[in-house]
Amino acid sequence: MQLLNKSIIVGLASGVLWALDTILVDYNISSVDTLKYAILFSICIAFLHDLFSSLWLFSFITLSGRSKKLVNSLKQRDSYIICLAALSGGPIGMSCYILGIYYSNASIAATISTIYPALGCLFAYIFLRVKTTFVNFLGLLLVIITTAYIGLNLDSFNQISLLGFLFSLGCAVGWGLESTICSYALKNNLSYEIALFLRQLTSSVIYFLIIALFFKTEALAIADIILNNSLILTMAVIAIFGALSYLFYYRAIGELGPIKAMGLNISYSAWAILLGPLLGYELSPLLLVLSAIIIAGALITNLQSKEVLAK
Repeated sequence: MQLLNKSIIVGLASGVLWALDTILVDYNISSVDTLKYAILFSICIAFLHDLFSSLWLFSFITLSGRSKKLVNSLKQRDSYIICLAALSGGPIGMSCYILGIYYSNASIAATISTIYPALGCLFAYIFLRVKTTFVNFLGLLLVIITTAYIGLNLDSFNQISLLGFLFSLGCAVGWGLESTICSYALKNNLSYEIALFLRQLTSSVIYFLIIALFFKTEALAIADIILNNSLILTMAVIAIFGALSYLFYYRAIGELGPIKAMGLNISYSAWAILLGPLLGYELSPLLLVLSAIIIAGALITNLQSKEVLAK
């Protein structure tokens, strides 16, 4: 029973830490004028986030004496499956998340992206043949309808845009795919610390290649903006919260299973809304209600899900 309680706390902590990560990123990039380079800027921020996150994780693995285990894990097929998850959750999911924050705000991006457990449940059924119940389907439908309402009633929110909504939705798709892929890899006893390190390292390498191959000229201008706003040191600090959030999330997946872990992790939306006023964001009653509905729908989607592959 103690292990269960500890695991639940770890899962909830992943949500709190990701909310802190979200509002800190928003607070530090929202005032930066990069409209001309918005997409590249988001990629660079995501690159720095995942790069520093991987460095913190590598330090943790090394200091805990697991370097040999890390080397041996490179011989496992699951390590390369995690690299595939990195593509979905990193360059796709994280870039969309940063853009969602940039074009709207942290609360909006966090709220819309909370549908990723529902999408993860759907993807698990499509690709892994994981069975779901009728109640799960109703939860998924509730999440989709509520999220669509946010997108179709943009005038109800002062700081939301169509681009912000679409990018946040793209983030949910990427993270939903990542959770499905990761759940498959972690079932085969791959260490979640090492899996997360490989995920973050792969993601940062892909970001670097994208920047070097497609944005070579513009990258110099973005580098000046990042340096002038002291964002390198800032992202190094913020990445600590991101690394801990992911680490707790992967641990929750390993101890509780992906469905319960996602159900706990999505609490970051509520935490982002509650913590937002500390940095000057308005707490909209309507947004608070819609956020609660989305979280409830996502939890219903995961309620009594059968985490067993259909034969």
